[in-house]
Amino acid sequence: MHKYILPTLLMLAAAASAHVEPTPAETAEHRNDYARLLLAAANAPGDLVSDAYLVEMMAVVGLAQADDAAMDPALHDELGVARDRLQQRVAAGLMDEPALLATIAHCQGRYLQGRDCTAHWARVAESARGNGYLHLQLMNHAAAQDDAVSFARHAQMAAQAGTFESTLPDIFASLYARYLQVPDALWPTGQDLGGPRKQAGVLAMASGTAFGLPAYQQTFRHCEAAQDEVRQWCVAVARRLAGDSSTLIDRMVGSAILRKLGSEQDKAWAESQRRQDQWLSRVGWTLEDEFDDALWDKYFEVFARQGEMAAIHYANQALGRALEPPADWQPSAYGAEVK
Repeated sequence: MHKYILPTLLMLAAAASAHVEPTPAETAEHRNDYARLLLAAANAPGDLVSDAYLVEMMAVVGLAQADDAAMDPALHDELGVARDRLQQRVAAGLMDEPALLATIAHCQGRYLQGRDCTAHWARVAESARGNGYLHLQLMNHAAAQDDAVSFARHAQMAAQAGTFESTLPDIFASLYARYLQVPDALWPTGQDLGGPRKQAGVLAMASGTAFGLPAYQQTFRHCEAAQDEVRQWCVAVARRLAGDSSTLIDRMVGSAILRKLGSEQDKAWAESQRRQDQWLSRVGWTLEDEFDDALWDKYFEVFARQGEMAAIHYANQALGRALEPPADWQPSAYGAEVK
């Protein structure tokens, strides 16, 4: 599964799977095909979450043009009209979708320039309530603004929150439902790509992961410099990430922070968590060969309802894999690819 997310996201899955360098004409055609797929998704019924993420995906396609691989001009214009329509819908309803406010970056990075985002982030804080994951997003924003007081407040709230629920399952579910409405004829074909339903799920995971995960580096930078109580809140948030998040990358980041900032007990626990997660996630490297359409459908259903780690557990159980690693099994080094 992992090996096809990036090629799919870059519209070059067929060429990548064949290990062939695409010609400029082939690259242009892949981009045009992918634009048609996104256009069909944009024109299908869906909610505000998938609207916002499709806006981001269409922006990537539009900005990725090169002189030797330009998009068809008429298609580019049609995509722009659809993107503007979705963007207007998102702008009109964004304040009623706090999880979307906190994840799609509408007041971060390039969206922040020249805008007063006070009301935006106040709405996120108001809606975060007992979900530490949204307070993590508020930590990121405070870190980006060098607001030490807000950073400390939200670090404490994230650490003490009653729940720590990633927004990624909801993002995935919204995009998956949207992509499933794309006509089968618009999906690429190839021996290794699978059918339209599988491709819809893989693309939904790629899209959600590309745009929906926190800006960990901002928080990590501030946590490294934090002292005393704030540093302890940072460590507590890292424990929540490593132990409570339903998203594998979150858990890996939490473990890495604990290795850097935690006590010896924290480091031992983080290594145990990482070992278990890495053992389970190894199944992703064989799903392409071992999953049929029915198993893929169930995998994506579990992902949408319970998140990535639950889907990984399901995959291991469905294939009869051991859920616990052997006593002598060791994970790869930090930063190494899991194989």
